[in-house]
Amino acid sequence: ILHLKNFHPLNDWYGLSSIEAAAYSIDQHNQAGEWNQSLLQNGARPIGALIVKGAGGESGYLSEEQYSRIKNQIEEAHSGPANAGRPLLLEGGLEWKEMSLSPKDMDFLNIKNSAARDIALAFGVPAQLLGIPGDNTYNNMAEARLALWEQTIIPLIENTISSLNNWLVPM
Repeated sequence: ILHLKNFHPLNDWYGLSSIEAAAYSIDQHNQAGEWNQSLLQNGARPIGALIVKGAGGESGYLSEEQYSRIKNQIEEAHSGPANAGRPLLLEGGLEWKEMSLSPKDMDFLNIKNSAARDIALAFGVPAQLLGIPGDNTYNNMAEARLALWEQTIIPLIENTISSLNNWLVPM
């Protein structure tokens, strides 16, 4: 078995995988997609808070049974795309406090684009080839394709050929 590896400053035996170098950005990209999907499934708006008002407008408390019942009711009848916009019936001193996210907080597209650029950088792929709006013009695309071939693909092929030759020629 021929083990091909990249340079790793701390581990000469195993080397460093490009995926390992980009792991944080890959996780960030995936989590931004999951968060965005969850937000869309909940009607593309953040949830609010139920506030318990006791006697005289003071804050009150729910028993464990009341808390479990309300939590189950919300999960069953008010979650998912089919229940988007469904009204919540409040009883016994409960008040709904709307919460919101700023447009900056909801800017998941830029987070995903930034993570995609980092992942491409780890693999030696020019960011212009990802199709992210604003990164590419016709001239940039031609130069990026040339750079991909000259700086990533050809050196990778040469490294593989060299490793195979060093391994097989003595046999």
